[in-house]
Amino acid sequence: MVAPLLSRPTPTNTYFPVQNLSTRRAVVFLLSSLFPKGVIFILASKLSESLAFYGVKAILPLYMRMELGYSDDLSTEIFHTFVSLVYFFPLFGAIVADSCLGKFKTIFILSIVFAFGSVIITLGAIPPLNLPVKVITMVALLMIAMGTGGIKPCMASLGGDQFKLPEQAVAFSKFFSLFYFIMNAGAFLATLATPTLRENGDCFGMEDCYSLAFGIPAILMIIAIVIFVAGKGFYKILKPTGNMVVLVSKCIRNAITTRSKERKTNPRDHWLEYAEPKYGKGLVRDVKILLKILVLYLPLPFFWALFEQQSTRWVFQATRMDGRIGGITITPDQMRCVNPVFNLIFIPLFDVVIYPLLMKIGIKRPLQRLTIGGILAAVAFVISGLLELKLDSLNLRPPETRQLTTVDSIHMFWQIPQYAFMGAAEVVFGVTGLEFSYSQAPLSMKSVLQACWHLTVAVGNVIVVFFAFIDFIESQALEFFLFAAFMIIDMGIFVMLAMRYDYVEPTEDECIDEEIGSTLEQELIDNYDDINKAEE
Repeated sequence: MVAPLLSRPTPTNTYFPVQNLSTRRAVVFLLSSLFPKGVIFILASKLSESLAFYGVKAILPLYMRMELGYSDDLSTEIFHTFVSLVYFFPLFGAIVADSCLGKFKTIFILSIVFAFGSVIITLGAIPPLNLPVKVITMVALLMIAMGTGGIKPCMASLGGDQFKLPEQAVAFSKFFSLFYFIMNAGAFLATLATPTLRENGDCFGMEDCYSLAFGIPAILMIIAIVIFVAGKGFYKILKPTGNMVVLVSKCIRNAITTRSKERKTNPRDHWLEYAEPKYGKGLVRDVKILLKILVLYLPLPFFWALFEQQSTRWVFQATRMDGRIGGITITPDQMRCVNPVFNLIFIPLFDVVIYPLLMKIGIKRPLQRLTIGGILAAVAFVISGLLELKLDSLNLRPPETRQLTTVDSIHMFWQIPQYAFMGAAEVVFGVTGLEFSYSQAPLSMKSVLQACWHLTVAVGNVIVVFFAFIDFIESQALEFFLFAAFMIIDMGIFVMLAMRYDYVEPTEDECIDEEIGSTLEQELIDNYDDINKAEE
């Protein structure tokens, strides 16, 4: 994935002077007292980029249904194809950044691609221009997916490069927590604000102003680029050093080809050992452990297949419900706001209360928690299926006009239980999954695991696309129940795989200093680059 953060030489960082503090700059100086100056620009740019991406994502499903005239199934297919690409492109961005361009250039170039895509989808949403809106939208979504996906692994890594370790280890850990918080804050604000811009905007005689709703994210993305470039003078920019994902792929390919030639004349205990003459026992050992973990990854995409439908199927469900609260009306796509709210509630709740209680009844292992997360997602879909049955019994269909909610229906807040269960599932599944992966992976393979984790999300969206494409179930309620049943079966398979897994207990040295792992990763890349050059 991204080249190592912890092993590189770090020059003295530039800091803001913490003197003559004014109220207006209090927040900036507070951050600068903790972080190098370049990090402030990276965090500000990330906030603007998150607002831009999640702003587009929030209104996209209803835009395709209401403005482009696509059916619910086709809208679902296109949306999840888009999200799938968003999570496939991090692998591309990491390889490009680590192998040739470096992080700064990769972020800058792909941010421009993102901005162009945002501008293009905005122009397509302006009726007087009479542009081929469907074609333009597809091109724009491809550019946005390439841009935001490609910079996803690079931005946090560039921020991490600014720290001097181990001297700034505390600030380093706080940076990643703040980075995650800013990303979620951007998602929450964009999901709340962008539908409001669309609903309340008055442009070109249309009831909904999608051009304004898409235009603001486009402006925010341009601002993100300006902020990012403005901080260049303060960044520590490292040269590309090679990519561990590429190296692992070469090792596996070499093992397969060598085995096909030598398995009769030179039998070995494990097929990967055929790569030892070229890549060494150390790398082959680490790849073996990596593949053991990836076997456990096989059932994981189905969780994301359920999770990502919050943005499509659950939004379409909300169009059949009443969103009025006094003098205001909640739009269907604004209901997604409750997801980050539940995350903020559940993360400390699970850490302080739920996990200690689970440990008392013997549920201590990460793989046990992952199973619980999958079951919670299944429960969320059972609830959504029951709600769908209730809507069917009232014979409530989506409004045929541009009105996005159905009056005199049951209230949209009845979706809160399913969002609550899915929020809990995300906390248990997502956070625990990353914790498990990083604790069990060899120190040299942590970047590879990050790439593979993104791929599980991408494959999950492909599963949704597949189900929407075959369209063999007419009842949406039955489809919800079917996904819940498949999730339970999927977790059953996961439990069988987990029972065969032997946990790797970290050594004392690994717990104290993970810098060794990044050094090892870099040495492996350098050594085999030398081998390839010699062969050429």
